[in-house]
Order: sequence, then C-alpha cells, then structure tokens
Amino acid sequence: MERKEYWIEPGHLSYQLLPKEQREEAIVRWEKILRAFILSQADTVRLTRQTYKQLPNIFATHGGVDTDPRHVEVRKRLEQDFVREVVNNRRYPEFQQFKHSRFEHHFYRLSATVKDAINSETFLTYPLFGALYGYEDPTFYKEERYVGTVVSHEGYLQLSLNQPEQDNLVKDGIPREAFVRIESQ
Repeated sequence: MERKEYWIEPGHLSYQLLPKEQREEAIVRWEKILRAFILSQADTVRLTRQTYKQLPNIFATHGGVDTDPRHVEVRKRLEQDFVREVVNNRRYPEFQQFKHSRFEHHFYRLSATVKDAINSETFLTYPLFGALYGYEDPTFYKEERYVGTVVSHEGYLQLSLNQPEQDNLVKDGIPREAFVRIESQ
C-alpha cells in the first residue's frame, strides 16, 4: 500500500481550529494519540545528540557531551538497547544539511525502558531535558522502514502513512486538516 509523507503541527493547528481556552488540552490530547501511534508502529528510535554551551560567569560548561554527568546517566540507562551509532550530515532522514555539518545519531531498540523514557517527555518541546537529556529529534523506524520524525525545536512531526493509518488517526481524534502532504521533489 502506498505511503505518503505528512507534516503535523499540533500547536499551529490548534490556533487555526480552536478557541484559546481549548488549545492546550487539544495539543496534549493530539500528542498522546500521535505518540501511541508512532510507538505502536516502530521497533527502533534514532536519537540525535544535542550538545550546547552555557557561559555562566565567563566559564563555559558543555551539556549533552560525554563528560556531562546527566547525559552519561541517560546513555547508561539506555545502553542495553543500543543498536548502533551513525555520523552523517543528515539531521533528519531525508534532508541533507550543509556539506560539513556533522550529526551523531544513536539508534536504540524500542524496549519498555526506551518507551518509558520517550513517554516521560513531551514530543513537542525543545530541548529534551528529562529522561532523554542530551538528545533531540526522535526518528522512528520499523524494520528499517521510516515511520516518522519529531522535529523537537519546531514542535511538529513528520509521518509516513498509508491511507488506512491516516483514517485511523482521524477516527482517534486527529483532525483531517492536520495532515499537510509533503510532495516529493
């Protein structure tokens, strides 16, 4: 069955469809539906390392690096499900960045431990400071087939769906208007 790529941006969509007092609740509800769908479809997650510098009182501290105790703790908790590391210039699976860009991706099996970590975060905020500290932009796969990506810093998702999957998401409560088709180039 043919699969198509869609952007879904719950925050923007809520502004278009709902009065102000209903938006926050709708975003939480839609994210829960989308998260359940993605986790039911995928067997692997790719997490992109997110490093940063803070300059408090002139001394630089680095977050998300191998010497950052919080990131070390996250990696240790997930290590039994570690599959592989890939370094390339693609921040997202199908979008090549600048020639000299470098992104470090860690692939993990979607075990109960990894799913618990994902479920303790919100997909739609940036950066991930809790159970996935030091990572961003979870990308999901099923037997190497692309399922979807969460673009953490933008608060939207990209999903690869066939028509029955899209229809089921609509039936579960995602507005049909949420699915913005990405045309192949």
